[in-house]
Amino acid sequence: MREMFRLNARAVAALCKTNQPGRYADGAGLYLQIKNGGQSWVFRYRRRTGTNSQGKRHALREMGLGPVGSVSLSEARQKAAAAFAKLTTGATDPLAEREARRHKADGEKTFGVFVEKEFLQSATNSFKNDKHKAQWGATLRTYAKPIWSMALPAIQPVHIRLCLDPIWAEKPETARRLRGRIERVLSAAKVLGYRDGENPARWRDNLKEVYGTQVQSKKHHAAVPYADMPAFMRDLRKLNSASASALEFTILTAARTGEVRGARWGEINGNVWTIPPDRMKAKRQHRVVLSDAALAVLAKLKRGKPDDLIFEVARDRRTRGQPLSDQAMLQCVRGIREGATTHGFRSSFKDWCREKTNYPDWLSEIAMAHTIRDKTVAAYARGDALEARGPLMTDWAAFLSG
Repeated sequence: MREMFRLNARAVAALCKTNQPGRYADGAGLYLQIKNGGQSWVFRYRRRTGTNSQGKRHALREMGLGPVGSVSLSEARQKAAAAFAKLTTGATDPLAEREARRHKADGEKTFGVFVEKEFLQSATNSFKNDKHKAQWGATLRTYAKPIWSMALPAIQPVHIRLCLDPIWAEKPETARRLRGRIERVLSAAKVLGYRDGENPARWRDNLKEVYGTQVQSKKHHAAVPYADMPAFMRDLRKLNSASASALEFTILTAARTGEVRGARWGEINGNVWTIPPDRMKAKRQHRVVLSDAALAVLAKLKRGKPDDLIFEVARDRRTRGQPLSDQAMLQCVRGIREGATTHGFRSSFKDWCREKTNYPDWLSEIAMAHTIRDKTVAAYARGDALEARGPLMTDWAAFLSG
């Protein structure tokens, strides 16, 4: 490999004597840099930072290897070769790794230690389920590796980009979540006194200027246009299965599938279905006014004991008596309308309310168990407006049967 080197000891001495500012290549990323009257060794390399419409994007980085007076040409080549070897594995950034070691030697807490020992144990206590907790930690362990061993004070925007760039185009939703989670971790670290200054993972006036709006917005559940719903219901009512009955009840009540699949006979009282908090997304009890059409669905079924499921598996001996699966209801939907989703019928209901009725928007929000965030509207719509929702659900059922 001797032929790749361009400098020798005599050439280095001559360049340093002239002290002419510039950057002189030796090869393999190693440069002699003369700047501001000083002479030093610099390793320059490119780090992939994702892709754009023209192809791959790479960021140029510089890693100082020491002054010429203290580091010989041979030693500089060895340091550059070691850094290049790290790059070829793709596992780490040599400059970020060196900064992490420097801060660690000073006894400063690293990002990974803070996440595992402090942040996850306290911040995830408010999470609703264990799966969400596990996903939080897994996302950071998997995609925040470039900063995992770095001391908290050393982390800068360029290091956040090392985490985001590889997945920005390929996994936009994961990238969005990762950035938000890193931002929360670093905010907590600042509150606890482990770092100072601006949060390098913040979006506005920071990463937004680099990434713009490339992270795709969250995809909405595919919905059947409300104008097509009467035809869909006609096809649905031709089916004779537990999943078809559950789907019809779901559409008529504008409920979520999990609320319907777990429904029990004891929750039905006249024309009101009371869903307990543990099955609601907002963890609050929700009452649903049942139209005559929704009650007709229940009338076709054999009423069981209060704790018995209303919609349960009946045909499969192995799972008989168990709740219907989301997949069973989805297959029912796809058999009629390819590409549609069960959750999308809530959008169909909402669009119909807004475009074909004069009911106030907050009334349909309550019917769908959404939280009303406008304080003025929330004060006006005090309670759950149960009586007012009766005509709304009756009109929805009539539209579906049209």
